[in-house]
Amino acid sequence: MQPDASGEPGLLRNRRFVLLFGAQIVSLFGSGVTTVALALLAAELAGPARAPAVLGVALMLRILAFLLVSQPAGVLADRWPRKPLLLGADICRCALVALLPLARGMGAIYALVFLVNAATAVFTPVYEATLPEVVGRTAYVRAMTLSRVAGDVEAVASPAIAA
Repeated sequence: MQPDASGEPGLLRNRRFVLLFGAQIVSLFGSGVTTVALALLAAELAGPARAPAVLGVALMLRILAFLLVSQPAGVLADRWPRKPLLLGADICRCALVALLPLARGMGAIYALVFLVNAATAVFTPVYEATLPEVVGRTAYVRAMTLSRVAGDVEAVASPAIAA
């Protein structure tokens, strides 16, 4: 790798980082759009009078999934091979999204919201544990900064894209 202006190898010249970061961006936007779309679908099915409550439940399920799953996923990231965990989380999310047309009723939609976010809660700590191996200690802070920026952009852009 060629050094950047700081004299360190450039992150965007690190093929493994670019692939991993690209996977994170796709995963973030996919899960963010899916969660918002599922919440909006649930609100539409519930009708205008119940829509605020339904959206609240859907967003609460998103947070609950992260609270319940992200800590054990961090332990898994330390004990199991990370690449299969990352791929498994993304494949799981894809499969759950494929079930969307079959979702009938609020319970199914709530279950999909929870499960999509549970898979995301697995991906996130595994991704963060993988970064130091991919970029090394010297570039870790810059890689983590890019990762956080991607997460923040997703949080703003996903609702707009989903709507």
